[in-house]
Amino acid sequence: MGYVLDGFKAFFDWIVGSVSSMVNPILQPIADTIPDCSMNITSVVQFFGLINSWFPLDYGVGLIVIYYSILLIFIVARSVLKFIPFIG
Repeated sequence: MGYVLDGFKAFFDWIVGSVSSMVNPILQPIADTIPDCSMNITSVVQFFGLINSWFPLDYGVGLIVIYYSILLIFIVARSVLKFIPFIG
């Protein structure tokens, strides 16, 4: 069983290596044009810390994720049901 898992690991490592060797020359010039974005953001961190003390941002982010997940599920279900002849 260990040989099979080692084979799958080697196969996926080979696929990832070959894809990255093909994509890296394309994406490297694009990555080199991105400017350096390291700046001082301590004021932003303090601002969000203050907001988080009044309104829990983790609940807000969680609710937004749940909302868009439900929307995505409805859109996918609606598009799948269009292809069923007697329902769509």
